[in-house]
Amino acid sequence: MSDKTATLHLTDVSGFAGPTHLTRCYKLDPPKEFDHYTHEYVTVWIDPPAKHKDGEVVVVEADETGAIAAPTVKRRAGSFTLEGVPATPDYVEGCFVWALAGAGYRIVTE
Repeated sequence: MSDKTATLHLTDVSGFAGPTHLTRCYKLDPPKEFDHYTHEYVTVWIDPPAKHKDGEVVVVEADETGAIAAPTVKRRAGSFTLEGVPATPDYVEGCFVWALAGAGYRIVTE
């Protein structure tokens, strides 16, 4: 099991492509390096599929408010294309777990 952990910091983060209730900010321990800069937070959002696009789960570096902490939106390690629609609570939770595992972290509660 990974010694790198992610703790839920904020829920319902606004300003991202997916619905607010499908966006969360996590605090990372230890912080993660992206493009030679170390970040203590990531925001993960679920953007459900639509008629002409696949759904996706996106991981980006963030600040303590959940806002993107980079000049551009780059999908980071842990981002992935959805298979299906996140219609159940277990599916939604699994998206966050899978995304953070892909970034090298496991979710823990305080």
